[in-house]
Amino acid sequence: MTRFSNPPDVYSLPASTWRSLGLGSTSGRLDSRIVPNAWVDVRDYGAVSTGVDTAPAIQACIDANPGRVIWIPPGTWSVAPQASRDNAAILLLSNQTLWLDAGATLQLLPTALAIHQVVDFANATNAHIMGGGTINGDVATHLGVTGEGGYGLRFADCVNCSASNIHVNECWGDSIFIGGDLGTGSSTGTRIHNVTMARSRRQGISIVAADD
Repeated sequence: MTRFSNPPDVYSLPASTWRSLGLGSTSGRLDSRIVPNAWVDVRDYGAVSTGVDTAPAIQACIDANPGRVIWIPPGTWSVAPQASRDNAAILLLSNQTLWLDAGATLQLLPTALAIHQVVDFANATNAHIMGGGTINGDVATHLGVTGEGGYGLRFADCVNCSASNIHVNECWGDSIFIGGDLGTGSSTGTRIHNVTMARSRRQGISIVAADD
């Protein structure tokens, strides 16, 4: 059973915000994918904010709940790249929203991998991250010395995906990458809204291959 004390209130945002992100209808009603009865708490799948790698538990929550909103509540949640997910700590699926709550931080654990990402949208359609929280990379603790492919968010070969109202900082490469996988393909309809990016080793955002 979920443990919401104060569930995130998606209705507190104006309809114009949802429409600008492609998440709401022209009538102003919220898309059915992000209604409150779809919330899932990552703690119900074993996620803990104690400094250990909790990426597998968060991923288990994502994999078990296609089409739902995945809630990461306040706290610092340490995550490490998963080799089985193309070195992504977290891989979002199509038609999912990751709600990274204000006061929540996804903190990448130190890695020597030259290519990795904290949250990956690879090949997803209609996947979104929002909520006011923070993603921090490992630029200050990175264990390698080469490469520039460590991203906070990677949009690769995705369609109608978005990031809004979050902070993405201190990544080994770019805070945000938009393009295709392995230098081919492109992403379509990617929206970045009210996202701050700071102190990443390469730059804030790289738009390599994108349409619309």
